[in-house]
Amino acid sequence: MRYHDISLDELEELEQEIHFQAENTQGDLDYSKIELYDAMHNHLKLLAAEDADYAHYYTYIQQKLINYLLCYCGQAASNDANKRYAAEQAMKKVLQYDPVNPLAAYRLGGLFHQQHMHAEALCQLQQALDNQSRYPENAYQLNADQVKRALQHMSSSSLHIGSRAFAASSVSSTALDSADFSEMFTELCRCTDELRNSAYRILSADEHVQCGHAQVVAAIEKDPKDTIILFFNTDGPELIYNGIREKLPAAHAFLLKHLLLHSCAEKPMKPLDAKAYFLDTHVMTGVTGPTFTKAVEGMMQALREIEIPSAICRADAGNQPAYYFNGTSAYMVIGRVDEELNFG
Repeated sequence: MRYHDISLDELEELEQEIHFQAENTQGDLDYSKIELYDAMHNHLKLLAAEDADYAHYYTYIQQKLINYLLCYCGQAASNDANKRYAAEQAMKKVLQYDPVNPLAAYRLGGLFHQQHMHAEALCQLQQALDNQSRYPENAYQLNADQVKRALQHMSSSSLHIGSRAFAASSVSSTALDSADFSEMFTELCRCTDELRNSAYRILSADEHVQCGHAQVVAAIEKDPKDTIILFFNTDGPELIYNGIREKLPAAHAFLLKHLLLHSCAEKPMKPLDAKAYFLDTHVMTGVTGPTFTKAVEGMMQALREIEIPSAICRADAGNQPAYYFNGTSAYMVIGRVDEELNFG
């Protein structure tokens, strides 16, 4: 690790130097930055063991590392093998920091299932469900649909293991050729179809629909007029409007998702609402106002570049910046159920 011999004070100075770089507001995963925070985490772990005054700082750094990895490496379904590998390493790192994190184990199990590592998938998915019941907070717990999909992944993995054992069995085919095994293969096909057809969720002001990739493609190709489409694609978020498609930095996409789904004039989005999506080690109650404002303005610029009418407004919230979606445009937020996040 490049920061192994650097003191905590020096690490904090380095953190301040990179804090306002574009990567901080765009949200791309940068392992050099992860290494810096990992080194801070190691220092603080030792200090917290000796001095209780460091305990809160240590816990805060650990949580930010976990949030960062979960937010910006949700690319388990990517067609890019390098991105899938990065996602796997990120989830393993989360489990180093937090061995009972349900969401990390769930995502890792899904990755193993995708790669036909079914025994490993079963182990991780079972761990995710076990951790779900004993995790001390609501943060990082699976939502109801993710629990259902974990069970479906487990059923599918078990059936795959059974089918492999059947194919490799030295017992005579006549002894094994029974209705029971025919039913097993039928059930495997059913599980596969269920997982495929419930992988995505489409959220709009009027409805919530769980569907498969084909239905997502059809919804986008239909190209509903004057509709903001925020698509968390497997290769990164996209902003789509009247047929124009543009890549969107991850942090901007998360901000826009929150604004579309959870804000209004009476409940604007404030820096505290965005704290999970930024790394600022010295602010315990949210990101700094300038960082938050810069990110929101960058996101609004992306909307203007593809000629989306002004739909995000600044709110009067005293001495802190706040923004809200004014509801003047139709919207669809599309993403994979497996990659939905809960930070409590």
